[in-house]
Amino acid sequence: MKRKLLALGLLLTLQGLPALGEPGAAATVGEVRGIRVGLDPQRTRLVFDLDAAGAYRLLTLDNPPRVVLDFPAAISRFNYRQIPLRGTPVARVRSALQPDGTLRYVFDLRQPVQPRVFDLPPNQDRGHRVVLDLYPAQAVTAQAPAAAPAPQTEQVRPLRTPPTITPEDATRLPNPMGDAAGEWSGSISLQTRLFPQGPAFDGQDEQNLSLAIEPEYYLDWDGGRQRFAMRAFGRVDANDDERSHADLREFYWRLEQDRWVFKAGVDVVFWGVAESRHLVDIINQTDRVENIDREDKLGQLMLNVDYLSDSAGTWQAWVLPWFRERTFPGEDGRLRVNPAVDTDDPLWDSGDEEEHVDLALRWSHYIGDWDIGLAHFSGTAREPLLIPGGTPQRPTLRPLYLQIDQTSLDLQATRGAWLWKLEAIYNDNKVEDYFAAVGGFEYTRFGIADSAADLGWLLEYHYDERGENPQEALQNDLYTGLRLSGNDIAGSRLLAGFTVDLDNGSTFGNVEAARRLGESWTITVEARTFFNTDEDDPLHDFRDDDYIELQLDRFF
Repeated sequence: MKRKLLALGLLLTLQGLPALGEPGAAATVGEVRGIRVGLDPQRTRLVFDLDAAGAYRLLTLDNPPRVVLDFPAAISRFNYRQIPLRGTPVARVRSALQPDGTLRYVFDLRQPVQPRVFDLPPNQDRGHRVVLDLYPAQAVTAQAPAAAPAPQTEQVRPLRTPPTITPEDATRLPNPMGDAAGEWSGSISLQTRLFPQGPAFDGQDEQNLSLAIEPEYYLDWDGGRQRFAMRAFGRVDANDDERSHADLREFYWRLEQDRWVFKAGVDVVFWGVAESRHLVDIINQTDRVENIDREDKLGQLMLNVDYLSDSAGTWQAWVLPWFRERTFPGEDGRLRVNPAVDTDDPLWDSGDEEEHVDLALRWSHYIGDWDIGLAHFSGTAREPLLIPGGTPQRPTLRPLYLQIDQTSLDLQATRGAWLWKLEAIYNDNKVEDYFAAVGGFEYTRFGIADSAADLGWLLEYHYDERGENPQEALQNDLYTGLRLSGNDIAGSRLLAGFTVDLDNGSTFGNVEAARRLGESWTITVEARTFFNTDEDDPLHDFRDDDYIELQLDRFF
């Protein structure tokens, strides 16, 4: 109990630390007089009309995707809630005055985007403007001819691809998708992994090659109120038969009616704010054969209803009528546990097995600087227990899926250059009830070395009261990392970090870097390393599985 209270106290202390070192307010913008929205086939454009030139700062947040635009020492009097958003990737706009006098706009997104921001000087029709362009995440084209640069002030970004058009209100612009026009897109990926060390188990190789395809189709109609979405995924792997698989990630119909949103079909839903692990993310099953980071998810059949209230937050409910079993590498796959998991012989806590109907409820809201989420899940655990099985000649591990009730909390505060994060769960099940949490911060220096690039430092602490559990590595661990965002036309980005077990010293290192090559290609490099692993730590099974991964994506 003392260890549990100590860990919770440390996490809460991290959340409450003052934001030391926040940058001071820059030159005064004065007043943001309004926001105009325009659509064209390549992007969504938001134009902020200002009464004078001044500073601004762009910040992007993941999980869920958001774009934040700050105006230091500014005010606003117009009703931003009346901004037309139909047909755009923006689901909701929020605004608040920060303690340091910064006027902040937060754009909650329906899907990830690639933002570009620049400022324009007055002309015969308009005054000073800041323009925020939202491109599809994988569809930023080559840089267009730039307009004449405006004078730069402290924290002002360099010019980002200023188009030559002048946007008008969305009410006077047609939806580029048309009233009932569909759009195909997607990607084809070639991936190779190189393992410098010899394999730990027979049948494994020192290199791996695979090919994946992910087609997408979206159809909007009824003025953007209704949508059909389809996203499929398939991979063919040269070494591991279990990694050659296909899945329907999305296949749903959605209806937006005033403050209500209804959805039926297959979708991927994300909860969470932390970087190193998402404890609260429980709607979808993990596609473990794709990666050990638990970020890849299988599509989940669902009925979902949301109610959006400006004053009382967002209320969401899910009915999940069919359970998806977790995927695991086969005997020939690298990054597998020992012995291998037999996915053909699962065990069930419920007599309904995979037909058990799960339920989930979530409330989320923002209060000042804080984004808050409270949720409860009742149903089949996504994380199975691994039970010894098989025969003495061929031992295996059998996944046991328990029935659980899990209550969760996620918090994130955005205070200047600081992001404070906390995820906590209480899991009630017949084997062992437990509390677990992860919390910490991310601090970002904007425009390092007088460039457009941002550099962030991350620190997160993991606690699990089950202690040194043979199936959970993150129980008293510290994660520290760096995030570099190039903010260039190629979308260059890098994330590097280490997780250290504070009990036994087992260490896991990770580097991920990516950038676009031209208009339609992306190259991604990933490296993972495991060292000083204790024999009783779950990471010990991966002790010989350090690897470097190179992936080339072609988007269409």
